Amino acid sequence: MPRGKKSKKSISEEITDIIEEIETEINEEIIEEVQTEHSKKLEELLKEVELFTTEGDFEIKTNWLGTVLTVIVVIAILGVGVFLFVNRNTDEDTEEEKNQTDKVEYRYSELETAIEFFKNDELINTYNCTNECGVYSENGHGLFSKTPTVIVLYDGADVFLYNYVEDKVISDNFVRLQNMIYEGETFAFLVHGSTAVGVIDLNGKIKVPLEYLNLGFSIDDGEVSDFSTTHITARSESGWGLITLRSNKEVIPFEHDDIFYNGHNRVAIYENNLWYLLDLEGNEVLSDGYDMVIPIGNRVFAARNSNFYIFNSRGNPIISSEIPTYVNTFRSRIAHITPAFELEVDGSIINITINNPSGDDMEYQFNTVNGKLTEVIR
Repeated sequence: MPRGKKSKKSISEEITDIIEEIETEINEEIIEEVQTEHSKKLEELLKEVELFTTEGDFEIKTNWLGTVLTVIVVIAILGVGVFLFVNRNTDEDTEEEKNQTDKVEYRYSELETAIEFFKNDELINTYNCTNECGVYSENGHGLFSKTPTVIVLYDGADVFLYNYVEDKVISDNFVRLQNMIYEGETFAFLVHGSTAVGVIDLNGKIKVPLEYLNLGFSIDDGEVSDFSTTHITARSESGWGLITLRSNKEVIPFEHDDIFYNGHNRVAIYENNLWYLLDLEGNEVLSDGYDMVIPIGNRVFAARNSNFYIFNSRGNPIISSEIPTYVNTFRSRIAHITPAFELEVDGSIINITINNPSGDDMEYQFNTVNGKLTEVIR
């Protein structure tokens, strides 16, 4: 193969590599520096060019060709640089405009006989009331669904979910709705009919049919507890049990006086004035009964006869001392004598404050690694 052709092909490849490198490196601040650096590389390559002719009549000096090609390449570099810079700014402007366009805000306005819904201040739909109506609230807070276009309304005695973008009621009518909050997010609603309760999801679909006397546990008739995203406590005419939220399957039989569940794979049941601990298969974790049993994470806190205990999730004791304590009530729906306390878990250290009705509270600190009481403050 002739030397001239070989050199020309090699230079073409080098020029391509340089242009590609420019496309990834260039910006407004370094355009001039990049041009200078790569122009020098091109000049060095072009100096090696030798035109091949058989007659020699058309021989051209290498330095003249290098100058011409250098000028062409520099112009090309400038064009690429300006194009990339302008295109980059255009893309940024387009993205910013897109973000502004995608930003959607919804709001509503309650009128005397209707509720108007707005999207970015544009009226999109109006719900016309049959009776006195408005946005339903619990404890002064409107129940917006996590789904951004769904809200809870009331119209007379009916409470329901309404999709205000589609102008459509998407659930049955209920007497009352309560937020079911797990890890800070409302993920479902506890719904009350005239005689029974159930659960619906944020789009109005029934997850647990309205066939139970009670589900979960409403603290002071307000926030719902005793559930996770997979299970919820339930009460039938025969007693309390545990069911799955997805399939309404019985996990713990409905035969207990009370039940306590907080999503930690352990269930406390109440029988004959004492609390016991089971796993989700119904197996005993604590065979002895206690005045109070609270599973939290991989620990279990229990109290009996004015003494306080800490176990691991398998029911083995992890402290070597019993904690003398005072008595109060545990779980307001069944009145019995149990300790009241506050606890704070920090790694392997547990701080417990026992509430004394007389006001003389006692504070304890335990190291759960060696099970020793490390400090007592009275």
